[in-house]
Amino acid sequence: MIKSRRPAGGSHDYIELRAEYTGRENEPFEIQTVCIDRFGKDGYAELEDAGVTDINHRTWVFDGIGFDAPLEAKQDSMRKFAEQYIN
Repeated sequence: MIKSRRPAGGSHDYIELRAEYTGRENEPFEIQTVCIDRFGKDGYAELEDAGVTDINHRTWVFDGIGFDAPLEAKQDSMRKFAEQYIN
């Protein structure tokens, strides 16, 4: 899990970091994250602008549905999330 806030003097542009440390910024690559401080369309767009390609997110947790809840409740939460955030 990460916070998207940039560390002092640091960068959170993952494409730039990849170029700096690997020199392979032009090769296909995916950046997956579990971000704990960016939500909604603006937050997800901010992560995308930084180079994040995949967000690991359990929508039902934010709806107060536990990990041991029935599958149908989790699916309903995912549908609600998709309607709100996926274009």
